[in-house]
Amino acid sequence: MIVLLLLIVIICLYYYKDYLMECFTERFTERFTERFTECFTERFTKRFTERFTDDYYKTIGNSWNDINLVPKLNGKHNDYVSNDDELLKLS
Repeated sequence: MIVLLLLIVIICLYYYKDYLMECFTERFTERFTERFTECFTERFTKRFTERFTDDYYKTIGNSWNDINLVPKLNGKHNDYVSNDDELLKLS
């Protein structure tokens, strides 16, 4: 009796395998993409912004005081360069 029942289940699964696989893949991909995009975007943007701002201002933030923008010596006040570039041109 159990063998007959298992045989019927196997036959049904074999007969409907394409339909079952299609349903499974649709649901799986839909759920996976939703969860992945939510988790990835939330976690990545949060971690990236935290790490980027912290690391950026720790390493480069101190040099912002050295970048005082001054006009070029050629008289064009619209063109700005950093003090380091001006000092290199003058030396």
